[in-house]
Amino acid sequence: MVSRARVSSRPPPGFKERLIGGLLLASLVYVWLFGVIVIPLAIYLVLARGDHTLVLALLVYYAYRFVFPTKEWAFVRDIYRAGNRYFHPQEVVFDGFERIDPGSRSLICMHPHGILTVGWALTSTSPTMSHAHVKWLVTEALLRLPFISDFLSWNGCAHVSKAYMQARMSKGANLALLPGGFEEASLYQRNAYRIYIRKRTGFIAYALRYGYRVYPAFVFGEEKCYYSLLPDWAWLTAVRLWVNKYRVPAVAFVGKLFLVPGWDQPLITVIGSPVQLPRIENADQKDVERYHQVYVKALLELFDKHKGAYAEAGASLEVW
Repeated sequence: MVSRARVSSRPPPGFKERLIGGLLLASLVYVWLFGVIVIPLAIYLVLARGDHTLVLALLVYYAYRFVFPTKEWAFVRDIYRAGNRYFHPQEVVFDGFERIDPGSRSLICMHPHGILTVGWALTSTSPTMSHAHVKWLVTEALLRLPFISDFLSWNGCAHVSKAYMQARMSKGANLALLPGGFEEASLYQRNAYRIYIRKRTGFIAYALRYGYRVYPAFVFGEEKCYYSLLPDWAWLTAVRLWVNKYRVPAVAFVGKLFLVPGWDQPLITVIGSPVQLPRIENADQKDVERYHQVYVKALLELFDKHKGAYAEAGASLEVW
């Protein structure tokens, strides 16, 4: 049984809806870009020009955030939900179940990361997911960057650290993460279906410790959002994956609208039936590897089941 999200029954977005959605997506992309460059820019201005203005502005910002930490704000999430109408169709598909209940010890694992996790962002704001009360986990570095960290926190994101995951999982909270991380971003090539999962077993260890159900999820259309400017050479890919060890995304890319993807393709998130894990508080490596293989098998089956409807003809999933 495949249950489609309500958004799939809506008519194609008009020009106004696409314009609003595109502007919202663009604002997130450019706020993220500004957050990445503003700190090195401030250092450059001090060293090259003796200009302390930007440094002082950043100090004021971080001091304000220390006193008044950013919290989840449903109002902002509802506004950015309009971005879901930028693509058509853009939907969330539940395969084999009807809903994810809040506090149900559910861990949603999404692939691929893509360049800028467009599918992840739109899935997190989808009305289909609103009832599940999911905390969307991102790399801690993003939550330390100015301004983009505010948007992420308002939208219910938190850092994917060991301490935070264990604290939330001990209470049975629903979580979502991107197991492939920066490595999947570095492997990105337009129209290529690639996941980085062979060496990613930590989430299975946590799921076993707290007896979680793990949902494999795949975003069809993420592979078309951008064009990689780096060639797909084996030696270059190896270098980029090595750089990822230092938590640096080794990517160079462009979208159809500079850093914003074009709207002329679907973006479909398929969430598969959960892999229910037993509760093993002190799971050994064999336990982790066994259930990791079960998860990877479920993810591959999910891709194969839906590629005929949502992927390029003859598509195959590369597992790294």
